[in-house]
Amino acid sequence: MGKNNNLLLNLGFSKLITNILMNFDLKSIPKPVLIIGSRDDGINSLVNNVASGYLCSEMCFSNIDQCSICKQISKSIYPDFHKIDNDNEDKIKSEDIEDYIIRKSYLSSTNVRGKVFAIINSHNMTKQAMNVLLKLYEEPMPGNIYLLTTNNINNIPKTIISRCEVYTIPILSKDNFVNLCNTEIGFSDSKLISKIWFVARGKLNLSNLMINDINLADEYLSEINKFINFVSYPLNNKIQSSDYYLDMLKNDYSKFVFLTEITIHIIKDVILSRYYQSNIDPIFEYFKKRFDDYENSKCIEIIDTLNSFDKYYNKNVNPSLIIDNMTYSI
Repeated sequence: MGKNNNLLLNLGFSKLITNILMNFDLKSIPKPVLIIGSRDDGINSLVNNVASGYLCSEMCFSNIDQCSICKQISKSIYPDFHKIDNDNEDKIKSEDIEDYIIRKSYLSSTNVRGKVFAIINSHNMTKQAMNVLLKLYEEPMPGNIYLLTTNNINNIPKTIISRCEVYTIPILSKDNFVNLCNTEIGFSDSKLISKIWFVARGKLNLSNLMINDINLADEYLSEINKFINFVSYPLNNKIQSSDYYLDMLKNDYSKFVFLTEITIHIIKDVILSRYYQSNIDPIFEYFKKRFDDYENSKCIEIIDTLNSFDKYYNKNVNPSLIIDNMTYSI
């Protein structure tokens, strides 16, 4: 599977990257760009590719091994590409914006086009950090490109959103995913394709990773199964698993978000399957049985509880209280 490399990712990103780069070329001082997407959507790869497309005159970001600029950008060591990537979802403080964005915006560039600045998970900026960034956006430096990413646009102030060009990373429908696998990638194992789509739900980066590592889909399915056990089993079983998910929420926030999202998808599909007759995927049938005894109102209650954790988390509610809420209220 390794021969596929990032072909799916490149195919999914190509139109979006072209649109973003065209926006840069059409304006003498382009507006900042806000991209909605998560790590599973491949947000880091997308940002690196946009930076390569802007800073590399050869536009060779699809073949970085042949270009020193693109190779440095991919490793985040290029002198005119500056990225704040809070990998552990830590808060981004005003000092970070001052040090990595503001101060470096006024330094001279080695690249004739200017600089690219990126903030991953920009919704995790403190209020003070957002205010500092807003002042810069009101008087941007010519030649500098500013990129923000978020998977929670509701936590980005409207004052910042209004100054940005907003883009969303595409999510592939099942038909589009199957078509790309069959016609563009040369990947035709229908059962594995269905399994990957069920787990990744059209997320480009996660789908791409699973195409290149066929065992990864089973690993994710195992985690999904554990989490649905946590959600659907009696209280005593939930209590036994609560420490495991508390540790995950503290140390692997993105994984916890993924599990809540896929569980919400599955429960919504359970509700819809009660009204619409269709061919049910064997994997979905397995999970559907877990909720056969749940009325729709109970299913919706679970969805609401799972949706609420992110709101509490971003308000700095103690993670133990968030897990307790899930344990005792579902």
